[in-house]
Amino acid sequence: VLKGQQLEVTLSDPEEFISTSGQGIEAKMNGLNVFVGNRKWMEKNQYTVTPEIDKKMQGFEDDGKTVVLAAIGKEIAGAIAIADQLR
Repeated sequence: VLKGQQLEVTLSDPEEFISTSGQGIEAKMNGLNVFVGNRKWMEKNQYTVTPEIDKKMQGFEDDGKTVVLAAIGKEIAGAIAIADQLR
């Protein structure tokens, strides 16, 4: 958020928003479908996890991280690896 503010990025509210607990979200932003969620959610919504993405996901998951995928339009656009900080 801070970096976005520094770059003066303008965020818009979604035109549509649906959350499916434990799986992901789908929204329409500026006329584009946006999906964010786990592998199962993405595959259920007809997104293909390519071998390249799968390999990267496996590396993160082997390190104990949870991977969340993001798709814009008809393609997976990125992944976010989430990990709890050890205390």
